[in-house]
Amino acid sequence: MELSAKYAYAVYEKRSFSAAAKELYVSQPALSAMIAKLERAMGFKIFDRSTSPLSVTQKGQIYFDMLTEIRESEAQMRKRLEQLTTKPPKQLSVGTSVFLADCILPEVVARLREEFPDLNIKLNMGEKGTKTVLSELLESREVDLIILNRYSETTESAELIKRSESIVAARRDLAGIDKLLPFAVSREEILSGKPTREIGNAELPLFASIEFITTDTVTNYMRRITELLGNNYSLSPISVKNLRNLGMNYEMMRAGLGATVVSDIDLLHPIFDDKRIVYFAFKGRNRNKGLYAVRRKGEELSDEARRFVDLFSMALCERASILSSAKG
Repeated sequence: MELSAKYAYAVYEKRSFSAAAKELYVSQPALSAMIAKLERAMGFKIFDRSTSPLSVTQKGQIYFDMLTEIRESEAQMRKRLEQLTTKPPKQLSVGTSVFLADCILPEVVARLREEFPDLNIKLNMGEKGTKTVLSELLESREVDLIILNRYSETTESAELIKRSESIVAARRDLAGIDKLLPFAVSREEILSGKPTREIGNAELPLFASIEFITTDTVTNYMRRITELLGNNYSLSPISVKNLRNLGMNYEMMRAGLGATVVSDIDLLHPIFDDKRIVYFAFKGRNRNKGLYAVRRKGEELSDEARRFVDLFSMALCERASILSSAKG
């Protein structure tokens, strides 16, 4: 902040030229002359000298409001520079999907901050939330760790956080679903890991008339449908380009526009707390997926990143346990 602005601010705070001059160790005439010069440069009067105590003009108030913001920004800058000088802050940058950021990360970050209060934590969902984007961020070292359901064995190392199962979710009144309802299970059963009924190969043809929300290109989502059902499904006449957001996928299903494939981990999200929705679990370990903590190949996780992964795993298990025991 310029010297004239600092002097003007002192007058503003003291509401007196004489009191401000005393605090600044300058004569009152010198201070008055400096403020008058500042007002000429600004093109308007800052102070209303006809009042007692001294007041500011309307334009002067806007001027001081802006100066206040500048002073606060400068104070914050000095604080951060002091911290950097005394002890470089540790940082952890994590990339993951929009769903996990909404559902799990707030709880994990809160716990991590309790254990590492000086840790700077950055969360990055990528511009589109895709595996490709997040892997590029990992490779360029913009993130230290990514949490996703797949990884590249060539350039990345990974450890399993949790196994997940692909399941079908649909409204119980979806057209063509009547024959499947005897095999339907609840959200709580899915989260318990022990559904009472499962779809086997013999029941797959029952899905042939069920329309599934789709995309206009081949995506990992579409591959999951084919892995589960083979050719035993129909496509909804409504498609969404780049259908990656769990919330959009779910809301379309809840609106009755078709069934969808999600994972048991997805069901941890509060949006799935809807008794109109039924779920279908499938037999066979070939349908078992995983959620991984992915890092750059050949590198080890920092203590903070390691603890993040542990807390993430704990949060998933705790949330599933609580929801699977819910009644009603």
